[in-house]
Amino acid sequence: MAADFEEEFRTVLRALKASGRVLEVNTKVPLPGEVVRWWFEVGGEAVAFGSDAHEPGPVGHGFAEAAALVESCGFRPGRTPHDFWRR
Repeated sequence: MAADFEEEFRTVLRALKASGRVLEVNTKVPLPGEVVRWWFEVGGEAVAFGSDAHEPGPVGHGFAEAAALVESCGFRPGRTPHDFWRR
């Protein structure tokens, strides 16, 4: 469970933010919602989506659910479908 390692996750998320990177939310194996919320809380600027698809069919599978999770944590879609979702 993610909550068992909250401080470790937050340490990594702060380092990620300090490096100017974004958090990837995988649509095939989504991050626990707490991790995305912690990313927002530590000041993470943006998220990107990935699907680990190795064939065209599964590309974007689970995107609606991942997008709803990210949005519930405070991130909003960019101006185009290919933009990062930002605070």
